[in-house]
Amino acid sequence: MANPSGTDLVWWSSPASPAPRLPLRLSPSSAAGAGATIAETVALGSRLVITGSTDPAQVGQAVHACIAAALAAPQQQMAVAEIEAILQRMGAQASLDPAALQRQICMIRDWLRQRWPDAVALVELPMNRWTDQGQLINGRADLVLKTPAGWILLDHKSTPQGSAQWPEVAHQHAGQMLAYGALLEAASGLPVLETWLVLPVAAAALRLVFCRSNSVCL
Repeated sequence: MANPSGTDLVWWSSPASPAPRLPLRLSPSSAAGAGATIAETVALGSRLVITGSTDPAQVGQAVHACIAAALAAPQQQMAVAEIEAILQRMGAQASLDPAALQRQICMIRDWLRQRWPDAVALVELPMNRWTDQGQLINGRADLVLKTPAGWILLDHKSTPQGSAQWPEVAHQHAGQMLAYGALLEAASGLPVLETWLVLPVAAAALRLVFCRSNSVCL
């Protein structure tokens, strides 16, 4: 059929190899592109002894659940029987002493109160936002403290690794913590003042500073 206008008809050209599409959803835990060093180390109680053959991830989830339950009710100390019940429900009762875990949780809670006495604690805080590339980032921060000046971001890691491995632990989770911080700042307009990894099994807390290149740490 002839073109009435007398001009050539054109259409979009097809690329020889279409560019791959970015995934719609991103998880902060898979974020990369940054490193971290440890600016401060705080001892918290005594190292927990893990026994038995329970999956380490299952043990970690049980520890997270006990800490979250305790911090969600800051004015009431969690009983050993309550911790034991959570461990049983999550299949980790053979791997952890509930009394030892209770003592460790009390140490963490006391440290939080002493260091940030006026902070408001937000436990298991869900966060999400769209990036400039049209990707949706979804995350859930273990613990966020709101202070008058900004945020304190904390994440629990149940690694049993000793202090010699902590620099690697910090570096391994740098991308995740930066992503959480960016989500928090974008949603609130307030800065993240400090970022911490809390190691309940290894009995320590690590304050991180981030390295966006080989020579610059912030």
